[in-house]
Amino acid sequence: MGMRTYIAGLARPVSWNDLADFLSKTVFAAAAATVALVASCQSEARSEAQRLVAAAEKKLSEQAAQFAADKKDLREALSSRRDEITLFLDYMPRSRSDPQWSVKINVLSSYCSEDQRFEITHAVSKVLCQQVSRAGDAAAADNKDGASELAAEAARTGDPGRYLNSTIAETQNSALAASESAVAATSDRWFAVVASVPGNQPEVAARLAKELNGRLQRAGLPPKNASVYRTRISNSFAITSGRDKTEAEAKARARMLRQSDAVPDAFAQRDRGWTRLTDPI
Repeated sequence: MGMRTYIAGLARPVSWNDLADFLSKTVFAAAAATVALVASCQSEARSEAQRLVAAAEKKLSEQAAQFAADKKDLREALSSRRDEITLFLDYMPRSRSDPQWSVKINVLSSYCSEDQRFEITHAVSKVLCQQVSRAGDAAAADNKDGASELAAEAARTGDPGRYLNSTIAETQNSALAASESAVAATSDRWFAVVASVPGNQPEVAARLAKELNGRLQRAGLPPKNASVYRTRISNSFAITSGRDKTEAEAKARARMLRQSDAVPDAFAQRDRGWTRLTDPI
């Protein structure tokens, strides 16, 4: 019975005794209604708390299941990529004194760069390719003074072969490729790199590019074919044959230059934020 129904059913008091009886019954009814309301609220609160606990337990259970699934996937990924790990362990040179340093670093740089076309998502690949990048950074730092001096001399004497045919130039090119190998490409552009010099020598890069045009022409390329680009990651100047190309074009141009002996260490490199410093020289 509701409170209003109960009060409506009470007889109107006609005496003091009736009034006292009316008041006592009303107070009792109000108290009973209050107790019932409190009990109902407590019941609803308990139900809500139980619902929240159940939802939290379900969420924790789902997270635990996802964690177990992720752990299983990682274990399978590591197992399936053992060949890749072995490749890096076998080819990663222990130091710059390794006589095959350039060959090994070039193999690893090429692998990382090719893998970047599909964006490296595996933690294993990221870690391994970052090691290659650090090796390139260290080699560039060690090689900087020698490369700067020899490139300046070659540009001054008009003899680019003095630089191109040196182990210093070979190391400079390998360091550039390695430094940039672990970073995602910024576009679909590729370049046929003829040579590279440290990033503190823009004038030397421009003069060397001008001298290199003779070699490029003898290989069958048009005049003023060389361009200079500033690299963003390896902090150097890359001298290229022509401007940006497709991957196939850049690789074909680098291969042609090597086979013609015009540029012994020409290589194709993916664009990673390069900016052109000059018009074709």
